[in-house]
Amino acid sequence: MKERLAEWAPFGIPVGAQIQEHQSQILAFMPNLSKGLPIAARDLANCIIVPILSFFLLWEGHRVRDALLDLLHIRPEAVEGILRDAHLLMLQYMRALLLLCLATLVCFSIGLSLMHVRYALLLAAVACPMEFVPVIGPLTADITIIGVSAFNGYPNIVGIVAFLLGYRLFKDYVLGPTLMRRSVKLHPLLAIFGVIAGGDINGLPGIFLSVPVLALARLVYYEWRKNRLHPRNSAVSA
Repeated sequence: MKERLAEWAPFGIPVGAQIQEHQSQILAFMPNLSKGLPIAARDLANCIIVPILSFFLLWEGHRVRDALLDLLHIRPEAVEGILRDAHLLMLQYMRALLLLCLATLVCFSIGLSLMHVRYALLLAAVACPMEFVPVIGPLTADITIIGVSAFNGYPNIVGIVAFLLGYRLFKDYVLGPTLMRRSVKLHPLLAIFGVIAGGDINGLPGIFLSVPVLALARLVYYEWRKNRLHPRNSAVSA
């Protein structure tokens, strides 16, 4: 059994030999792994459920709106403007995220392929959905790309780091702000603060929901201030 394990080398990688060499460390790590598996499974489930739930909320948004207004006994005319703007805001936010994901997929596929990085298309496909998680997702994708390249013996790790750094600067300071400013109209510093606060409050779901929640709060605040400063105009328009 041990001889078969030592000879196990999928794709030419000596996995079995490495397992035998670090057997004691692996066995010592197993209790910690068993404790972390439920947390990892919960976070993975959230990664799958949150986008699906967001899709159905957007698809059935008008029915959810009507049901909530009927439950709370609120006249639709009183909040029609806010709900309409909030619906449009979420659509624009999801579209901006999707465009960022597609831009990452295309740029990473072309850039890593031209640099002859192994598994370039696979790494680009992994980095694409990570753009849905603000700050943490892109950082995890970059670390994964660098780690896989280093593990496969890529000779120019500095080139990969320079490529990733250049793309992140372009995305964070040119492409991302342009898309987000048109969709959620939030300053980048406020978005970063929201991501950090959301992660501290509710972990991965908080990171997912921080930016749209801040954008909705901004929308409600400006609507409230407009009605407070110009009550006559809002009454006439209602």
